[in-house]
Amino acid sequence: MFLNSVITYLNGWERLNDHHTNQFSEIIESIQSIDLLEVGKRSGKLKKGILGTHSEEWEAILEDKGWEEPRGRYYGIGQVKDTVAIKMLLSRFDSFSTWLYSKANVGIKERVCDLPILLVYKKETIRKGLPKSGYAMIVDFDRILKEIQEVSPLSLEYPFIILGVSDEERPLEIFNIPSLVEEFNENVVMNRSIEFPPEHYQAGLGILSYFNNLLKEKYPDTKARVKIIQEELTVKMVVETQDGDKHIIERALEEYDSIIRGEIKPEDYFSSPIKALELKTELRFAQIRIENQTELLAHKEKEIDRLLKIISQGLSQPLPPVHISPIITVETSLNQETHINNELNSIIDTLKDLQGVSSSPSDIELLNETENELSQLNKDNLNHSEGMSKLKSFLENINNLETTVGKSFTTTNEGIKLLKKLAKHYNTIAPFCALPSIPFIK
Repeated sequence: MFLNSVITYLNGWERLNDHHTNQFSEIIESIQSIDLLEVGKRSGKLKKGILGTHSEEWEAILEDKGWEEPRGRYYGIGQVKDTVAIKMLLSRFDSFSTWLYSKANVGIKERVCDLPILLVYKKETIRKGLPKSGYAMIVDFDRILKEIQEVSPLSLEYPFIILGVSDEERPLEIFNIPSLVEEFNENVVMNRSIEFPPEHYQAGLGILSYFNNLLKEKYPDTKARVKIIQEELTVKMVVETQDGDKHIIERALEEYDSIIRGEIKPEDYFSSPIKALELKTELRFAQIRIENQTELLAHKEKEIDRLLKIISQGLSQPLPPVHISPIITVETSLNQETHINNELNSIIDTLKDLQGVSSSPSDIELLNETENELSQLNKDNLNHSEGMSKLKSFLENINNLETTVGKSFTTTNEGIKLLKKLAKHYNTIAPFCALPSIPFIK
């Protein structure tokens, strides 16, 4: 068999060629050693069928070269050697989704691998090697490429490679999948993004900024750079290290998370009393900032606990970025009515704009119905509004990767921008409609 096509994301193909040359050579040798068509000719004599036998033969070839398959929760990532994992997929499309969004994610998060690779056959080779009743449900390279291109750019924060193999030797095609992840850098070992409510912003910014001090004090030999990026109410913390000390950064992050949640006391963590006092002072300052802000918003109770919970969630969940956007407001009834009407008008205007960028008749019809129903609303008939309920369901489906609702919007930058704007206006007005806020993934 021959390698004909490659899907690469976040420089996965370049990393394989530049940093894993031995594994790359062994993968090519293994591909050249397998033959799906030959296995198909023996189908009448096979106890496990063509697919089972072919998969076993592939795994045996890699096993002879020192590749091992992890067990337990990591089963399904494929066979691993020196942080490279490869799996042959001869099954339905949903198995591909499980590998990409679940197995690869867990494997990277738990440091089982840093470069997941999937091997699939081209459509024409599957049709030659399997009977018609067998290939209809088998996912092929061409379908995977089409599906990924339809939903790109992707927001996944880890690289991957998909290899397309056939029985004919052809010039190599490489398909680079665009990403929403800005400034991808293989030295980045941590990237957390948290959206704070306004009353928590300054306090949260201070606590996140202190992580750099903790890293220097506890792990002085680790050469790392901590960057704090502010975008409106969103704070992004990026940690880079040229030494690849990923496990040290993650350990420090877990320890800081435990301190924030109160499981570890600063005086028990730092050997230096001065450093312990500095951290306790920063946490006290955070509480003071919260109290000052919440006095303006008439919302004093339990705000420091809420802030620390938000930060803990943001630090402990690597993928996807955590965005929490409840907004607390205190207004007079007159200002409140004006505010509600303004938000409704903004939602209606955004729905009209979305209809202009959609190519899906069903999505346009849904948005048009929602727009008409919202046009009849005011502050007195918000509760149990069918239009707001439809809008809530629409936004929830946008975040659901298993549905096709709204896919026409997420294929363009303008569509994504409008969806974020729509979610923001919805979250602002949702409390007045007795509806929950929706964390909208960027």
